Amino acid sequence: MDCSHVVQGVNSGGMSLRILLADSDLQHMRTLREGLSASGHSVLGVADGLEAVQQIRHAAFDLVVLDLDLPVLDVVAAVGIIRSQFAPKDQPRILITTVDESQARWRLASEEVEGLLVKPVSSGQLAETLGALFPGSADQAAEVPAGRPHDSEDHFQTFQLEVEREV
Repeated sequence: MDCSHVVQGVNSGGMSLRILLADSDLQHMRTLREGLSASGHSVLGVADGLEAVQQIRHAAFDLVVLDLDLPVLDVVAAVGIIRSQFAPKDQPRILITTVDESQARWRLASEEVEGLLVKPVSSGQLAETLGALFPGSADQAAEVPAGRPHDSEDHFQTFQLEVEREV
């Protein structure tokens, strides 16, 4: 079943982001996609990790939101492939969604991701996170130069998971 569907939002004055959502929970993906598109972002939804990696190879995204429990290709493999596809300055930002924060921190200990959101993630939570990652995005409705948010070091912050593995 092909679940990919692009939704283009109406920009409310801020920078519009290109966002890829990968989640096998179609209701959760639909809720986030609707909230993001209402904020003016262009959103593509896919149902598994392999579809996400295939989309990354064919289109540019500013942000990739991956669920921890993706089918077909798991999230650790997907993050590794996505990171290997681009030079560091051109990499999309990556957020992970999960129902189990401790499991996510353990599984992603060696991966560089910008954030971890515990499900159910509301559109408001995601908008707040986007505002921190992409100052000037439609979620902050501030004036910024046109272009990809990561064209300039001033346009983003990097968040890394600080993880302690239990032995």
